[in-house]
Amino acid sequence: MKKNSYWVSGLLIALVLAGCSNGTGGDSGGGTIVYTAGYHSVTGSPNNPCYWKDGNRIDLPFTGGDGVATGITVSGGTVYTAGYYVDGGNNPCYWKDGNIIDLPFTGSGGAAMAITVSGGTIYIAGYSGNNPCYWKDGNIIDLPFTGSIGGAARAITVSGGTVYTAGSNGYNPCYWKDGNRIDLLFTGSSGYATAITVSSGTVYTAGSYVGGDRKPCYWKDGNRIDLPFTGSYGNANAITVSGGTVYIAGDYFDGDRKPCYWKDGNRIDLPFTGSGEAYAIAVSGGTVYIAGNNGGKPCYWEDTTRIGLSFGGNFGSARGIFVTE
Repeated sequence: MKKNSYWVSGLLIALVLAGCSNGTGGDSGGGTIVYTAGYHSVTGSPNNPCYWKDGNRIDLPFTGGDGVATGITVSGGTVYTAGYYVDGGNNPCYWKDGNIIDLPFTGSGGAAMAITVSGGTIYIAGYSGNNPCYWKDGNIIDLPFTGSIGGAARAITVSGGTVYTAGSNGYNPCYWKDGNRIDLLFTGSSGYATAITVSSGTVYTAGSYVGGDRKPCYWKDGNRIDLPFTGSYGNANAITVSGGTVYIAGDYFDGDRKPCYWKDGNRIDLPFTGSGEAYAIAVSGGTVYIAGNNGGKPCYWEDTTRIGLSFGGNFGSARGIFVTE
């Protein structure tokens, strides 16, 4: 699992991609509600998975040493969060209104990295052992890959009854359409896809590839579009489309880690202190919502206004976001 330990475990501990679940929905009827998911920690304590509802933190139960909530969605008034906890190894799970539900896996460990609900069915993307997979109402469905390195599914969406997952096949970015793998074009030594959405029949995936340095990009029906950044490397971590406009959340390193988002390819920097990262994005009512962290403290941005989230006192991060109207 050498490959996964770099792209998957490293992302989960330091990033989790993302995959992040992102999007908008409409079931509250009482004004806009912002849900974010992630983790927080206090000195000498493990990472605690949690989600925030309009800034109010709800800690999620788990066993073992650490836990992270990687994605969030809301359907029919029920809050679903995906993630994992470390208890002898990485254990994939999700929480339904705060109640933990373990997911089956094989091999040395697994993780749930993104979640969505469609037609009352729960879809979760992740990995099991070395294998990219998704779970449909708790039943594991392995995704095809080539080679011995394995892969991971980091994002998931459902459109017209078709299940789309995005991630990596070995060192190569790809997505799967109802389990059929479509490799994505890139140059350089490696790449991965971190997010996926479908709008008007067009498939949009976001990710990065290593070609000298790590470059953020997205693919529109498989055609790669590089995103502008400065410094030594950049990440595209989440994607959504609203009103025909493509929004992508990410960050880049130029002296320090700088959070940003791209609107139709134009970079918009987000305010931060020290450093910052942006992992998830949603658009609702014309307002852009982005989840991440500011100097190791969980937060989200409403357009470019930063809103801090409560945490245990040491550090934390928001990894997923969902907005209801």
